[in-house]
Amino acid sequence: DIDLREYEKEEQQRQFSMLQAAYSWLSAAEDAQEEYLEELANKRQPGTCNWVLEQETVKAWVEPTGTEPLIWLTGKPGGGKSVLASFLVHYLQPRKDSTVLYYFCALNSARITCAEVLRTIAFQALQQNPQLASLVHQEYLQKVSTRSTPKMKTLLKDIFAVAKYVHLVIDGIDECQPTTQQEILKSVSELQRNASDIIKILISSRREPQIAEALTTKAHVSLNGRTDGAIELFVVQKVREIQKSFPNMTGALLGRIEQRLSRMANGMFLWVYLVTVMLKEQATEFELEEALEKLPEGLDAVYGRILDRISSLSEPKRTRAYKVLSWSCAASRAVKVREVADGITLRPGHATVLNKKTRIIDTQKDVIDICAPLVELSTGGYLEIVHASAREFLLHPQSGPFVKIAQVHFDI
Repeated sequence: DIDLREYEKEEQQRQFSMLQAAYSWLSAAEDAQEEYLEELANKRQPGTCNWVLEQETVKAWVEPTGTEPLIWLTGKPGGGKSVLASFLVHYLQPRKDSTVLYYFCALNSARITCAEVLRTIAFQALQQNPQLASLVHQEYLQKVSTRSTPKMKTLLKDIFAVAKYVHLVIDGIDECQPTTQQEILKSVSELQRNASDIIKILISSRREPQIAEALTTKAHVSLNGRTDGAIELFVVQKVREIQKSFPNMTGALLGRIEQRLSRMANGMFLWVYLVTVMLKEQATEFELEEALEKLPEGLDAVYGRILDRISSLSEPKRTRAYKVLSWSCAASRAVKVREVADGITLRPGHATVLNKKTRIIDTQKDVIDICAPLVELSTGGYLEIVHASAREFLLHPQSGPFVKIAQVHFDI
């Protein structure tokens, strides 16, 4: 009995060691993905996503034995695609009959590789099926395998061969570089062809022709015109926030705000969020009424209005805001707010020593607030551009461009 217990203990330790070695070898971006999933869940307002489960196409996709192996979910920028994708991931996760995998491309989108995406979903699959650690160890680690795209595809095929059912959600693929987009789509399509009876895939993006061409056999679900009820709920919740800033506001003005936001939202939750921030910034009810009559139409107009405000700041706030946005756009990885705060104090051609005299103390006031709502602080302490469309606008000639990326890299 003692020998058996010792053997079982050693076997458990051996399995644990193999699992840790496999995790280390995959070295995936899972922590950041999990944190981003939770951030999206926190942005989700109660009742705004349930409608999607009533769609027949989605119902069939959710059920492992149902039809619809591949869904392409499309919508406008800021139309709630990522939040909806996170809702589906959270809805599926408690189920015991399916391995639920996901990747949100919004994180560091310009520098994502297909291999990284496949490594991350392999890591997640291993977390949910730890008994596969010995397979990974024997077939890959002991053979000193690379972590290339072909090897990751082979590994995932091996994992899926023993999985019961798999749901895979990839969101924001339109935000990746075109070559990376095509490589990811080709890889996941290949994985599905190899195990079409067990794998369900949902791709979420803006409606772009090159993605449509790559996804030949797909069911298409467009958010356009289907989120009106969810937008109404979101507007009501945001108007309550405005009311807290103006507790003596009349019911008539509240009604006007709600009506105007609902009418101008045009299916974009992000637009509602951004203009709510603008309205809450007003000092008096009179200013609020004036701002309500001059609301910018569409996301680009909102971004332009925010940049106008930043341009009107006094020095050195204006320069600091420009540097914050520049660093946020140009960073080759996720950056902590403290890193940005330290980085923007440096000046090209000058030797700056970081100490109590030169460092920014209040990062909320002097880094985040001066650029808000274009930047946000994530739960992990990272500074993030509010949306991929905001980054595109800052780099586009339409804004100047406000951020000249080559100059930023030269300065850094």
